[in-house]
Amino acid sequence: MRTLPTYFKSLILIIVFSICTNCKKGDDGPITEQEDTTQSSEENTNQEEANDEPDNETTAVNLQELIANTEELELLNEAFTVANLNDVLKDENPLTVFAPSNGAIQLLFDFLGESYTSFSDFDSSVEKLILQDIIKYHMVAENLPTTSLVSGDYNTLQNDQTFLLALDTESFTITDATTTAANSTTMDLDATNGTLHIIDKILISQETADLLADIGIDINNPPNGEAIPTLKEFIIQNESFSVLKEALELTNLLDTLGEEGPFTILLPTNNSIGFLLSLAGNNELLEFDTTEEIDLLKTVLSYHILNGIHPVNSLEAGQLETLSGENITVTSTKQFFDFTGEPVHITTPDIPARNGIIHLIDRILIPEQAILQLVENSAINDLGIMDYIGENPAFVTAILLAQDHIDQLLNTDRPFTLFIPEHTSLINRLKQLPTINSLQDLNSPENIMLLADVISYHQIPNQKLNMESLVEGLELTTQQGNTIKVIEQGGHKFLVDVHNHTSKILNIDLETTDASIFSIETALMPY
Repeated sequence: MRTLPTYFKSLILIIVFSICTNCKKGDDGPITEQEDTTQSSEENTNQEEANDEPDNETTAVNLQELIANTEELELLNEAFTVANLNDVLKDENPLTVFAPSNGAIQLLFDFLGESYTSFSDFDSSVEKLILQDIIKYHMVAENLPTTSLVSGDYNTLQNDQTFLLALDTESFTITDATTTAANSTTMDLDATNGTLHIIDKILISQETADLLADIGIDINNPPNGEAIPTLKEFIIQNESFSVLKEALELTNLLDTLGEEGPFTILLPTNNSIGFLLSLAGNNELLEFDTTEEIDLLKTVLSYHILNGIHPVNSLEAGQLETLSGENITVTSTKQFFDFTGEPVHITTPDIPARNGIIHLIDRILIPEQAILQLVENSAINDLGIMDYIGENPAFVTAILLAQDHIDQLLNTDRPFTLFIPEHTSLINRLKQLPTINSLQDLNSPENIMLLADVISYHQIPNQKLNMESLVEGLELTTQQGNTIKVIEQGGHKFLVDVHNHTSKILNIDLETTDASIFSIETALMPY
């Protein structure tokens, strides 16, 4: 989803920044004290010479102090404070600031009207995050007085973003991602840790421009200034999430997404919700009509919501706690892993909302708590595999998905033997089929029947086998109907499927009066 019908006030800030040009020149520079008109011509001459040379008392300030003491940068000083970036200006490491003047920034407040008279009105986490990126784009980690400037690209403090500077004899221009260049108005204001140049426009990086383009905003054609939606409004307004909207309403989570937050939501599309319905044995959301079923739905949906703002570039490998209380795993490649052990990919990152941020993802996330609840309330529980849920969530999830088509496998009123493949080996074998990349790709009538056959191929009905009875050459008829064979090699026992694929029998994990459950190394395929 790349289009939003309305826009957030901080994005207005960005757009106005991009058109803040043609500000009045000649008024920029540090504050100077009004001279006594009665001073002698000799004093005037001395003062003019002093203005041409560095004044030790004036320059003995760092960049933060210089901006704070420069009247023409009063609004920029406020922006640095709101964005919590003053420490960057105080650092001893050399820095050059290309500072937009009050005139450039004042256009923002004129545009927004009486409700916005200062940067303190931009007080949400999302607004501050965007403001930080914009300000960082105005800083270069070198001391660059005009004598050191050359025409070319300069790396800024904003995530490897660059701008192009063109140097003239007495001025320079800067080209950013917009169609309008910024002009220098005052140059070479010295500080103990760098140099400051005043410019007549706020700069927009390509990264910021791309972020806006992703939500349908052209930086050179500003929108009409309406507010971007909350997370709740975004979901309501987009048909791609109509089923999710109904689910969130049913669990009262939709109202939560309208609260102040901020929240980060990992947003699956309508299609992926069908996987959850199948796991629960339902065909539509209306069938979630008991307190227990609605609680299950709420557990799954709240597993997609994080407290705070987590843009993609801030994600680090580790665990993140979700609103459900259960952690989600994040990898160094910005993938998420749920309890089933399968990766979830971000398809569209960092869509800003008034009270948080949105990442669109390619499938629904399933937490452990939901699988436990589903197994406990189904006939699967009678198989005696609850202990396998933590060790082999993918196989247990597959049984849940196919439960309506494996009645005979779930019939525990007779002896049986069940071979459970290790962790992800089932989906790894299924991925060899043309259209299967994950368990969720099995969520169609045809693929669920296929899955039921594969699972049934791992059960031997009417026989309770043990390790001693699994002898070389033994041929076993499975619940699915096709056979598997036992072979022995190097002191180990293996099962062989119809493709002559071998799977090592690891051990017998559970043995009761009527049933045996074995662990095997890889999944078996019946055809």
